Amino acid sequence: MKKWFWTFSAIGLLTVGCGDLQASNSLVLPLISEAILESDTSRIDAKQSKQFEGELIAEYTEAEYSEAESTQPSSTPTLEPLTTLAIRYDTPSLDGVSLSRGLVDVKVSYTAREDITEENRPLLRYEILYNGELKVKDYVIAVGSGDVLIGDFDQDGGMEVGIQAFTGGAHCCTSTTVYSWRDNDFVKLSLDELLSGDFEDIDGDGSFEFVTVDSNFLAKFSSYAGSVAPPMIFSLIDGNFVNSTQNYPDYIYAEIAELERQGHQMNAHSLLAAYVANKSLVGEVESGWTYLFNHYSQDPLYGQGMDIRNQNGEVIGQHPNFPTALKAFLIEQGYL
Repeated sequence: MKKWFWTFSAIGLLTVGCGDLQASNSLVLPLISEAILESDTSRIDAKQSKQFEGELIAEYTEAEYSEAESTQPSSTPTLEPLTTLAIRYDTPSLDGVSLSRGLVDVKVSYTAREDITEENRPLLRYEILYNGELKVKDYVIAVGSGDVLIGDFDQDGGMEVGIQAFTGGAHCCTSTTVYSWRDNDFVKLSLDELLSGDFEDIDGDGSFEFVTVDSNFLAKFSSYAGSVAPPMIFSLIDGNFVNSTQNYPDYIYAEIAELERQGHQMNAHSLLAAYVANKSLVGEVESGWTYLFNHYSQDPLYGQGMDIRNQNGEVIGQHPNFPTALKAFLIEQGYL
């Protein structure tokens, strides 16, 4: 399970667009007066799963897959690994490389960094075919990093194709686009394209969730490079990606435990903001705030996140302290 609460580096980060979280917890602080807050592969059908990272990494035959499958308890859903082409900074330029799974083929061309010229842009071009018929032709900017994935993400019998690419910039951006085979065509799904993360089966049910972070927390109460953010988890349900973070409490509790393990750093406001947000996701608002008041520094290092802004984004005042600023922010973002 990947951890999204690490301290973020400025390279390869993302801008995440997200909707409001569905959290109905109210702020309950019996030990803290309100005054403080206000003032202080298929069977794999393709019979093989390929991962390409400048070279062929692995290939599984159907027999090998069946042998691995037989070791699984009969009650456990079988996870069919995604067929993946991974482009990294040392990947050479590609011209019409084909990635296949069942009846789906994706032809990929890519301009490596050393081949970029004014006329030859850093692009990942792709054509998606179904049963040999071209259905989608498009491209994305890809600066030294990208992924093409094929598989049945939601285990409904229809294939999905995911396209991810780093578009460049210190704080921005990685794009993610997903196409799903529905009604005899590939449909572009509702996942925000300016969103980066990993497709993982985090609950072992055989379906792939999209795991990312809530980027509204980045650079809010700390520098961008030092920011920590709570997870956001999207499930593919009936052809749409739905924010289902609160449906995965075990994942969130693992995040909370790791933050508590970093207790010696808990005077960092960004860590504490992510901690309280995580606790609110599992309905433990009171203990989250108690932990915050036991650990936070009253003197913010940068004073970040303290500004009060109007609807136009203009600064019209400042919160008196970090807990008050955090409470207002969590309400605004739908955590409280």
